[in-house]
Amino acid sequence: MEGTLWAPPLVPVGWEEWPEFVEVAPKIAGSLETALGSVRSPASGDGLSPSAGVWYDPSHVALLPFWRAHHPGLRAAVITWRSPGATVVDLTGRDIRPLHALALWETQLVTAMQATEGMPVLGVDVDLAVANVGNWVGTVAKFAEGLGFVLQDGGRDRAGLALQASAERLPLADRPPGPEEAESATRMAGWLSSVAGPHRQWRPPADLAAGSWPMALLDAHLASHRSARSAADAWMVADGAYRNAVAADRDTASAVDALDWAVDRLVDAWASGRLTDGGPPTLSEA
Repeated sequence: MEGTLWAPPLVPVGWEEWPEFVEVAPKIAGSLETALGSVRSPASGDGLSPSAGVWYDPSHVALLPFWRAHHPGLRAAVITWRSPGATVVDLTGRDIRPLHALALWETQLVTAMQATEGMPVLGVDVDLAVANVGNWVGTVAKFAEGLGFVLQDGGRDRAGLALQASAERLPLADRPPGPEEAESATRMAGWLSSVAGPHRQWRPPADLAAGSWPMALLDAHLASHRSARSAADAWMVADGAYRNAVAADRDTASAVDALDWAVDRLVDAWASGRLTDGGPPTLSEA
């Protein structure tokens, strides 16, 4: 399972039951329990009972099938999102290009909604929650109590204060949406509306799927990161992603940007020694 948070691994359905994962699952689950126990205590101040906790990790999108299969304590999932523009601003601050950030926003939300099928799910639009903290706290408390989690005295107040404090650090969209952002937001709007709020047993829409160009762009990133043994092979992967993006888009603007981005990844790979033949490719070589 090669991959990174910025280029999630491509794995088939059922990977969590592969023998090599089943073999190490008890050890991994035990390590998790130890880690969680070290940061939670009756006096932890999070408002939940000592036997319960909320665990946030961006890798959950890729690893949730594993945790569902091998961690019996997993009770529910919380899916959070912000506007695509705000997410792009946040990720570009971490040296992620805007189209790449937009592709991650869409594909990771789609993956989260697919991976949580059948679970109790709370969908949270963070921007709406910040705008009405009291309503958000009430919804979260009702959801937690419905799962049998007991909120300790003052838990609701602490949750509200924590959200208000984090809201001050949230990046804001700083420019009008481009065509790709508007297209992605429109494609996702109905699905995000359907997952918003509490669900006893979440059922994702039958037509839920990420767009073609976000998938093509991430495929190019992943392939150039792990699979290209030569610059020529890597270029073929990038060119294929470009052609897929052209076919999926109304025009070629985002496709050219995706290809340019893929070339940048190949240059990085060449500079780090992952590509050993020839020199770094450039867009002009197309």
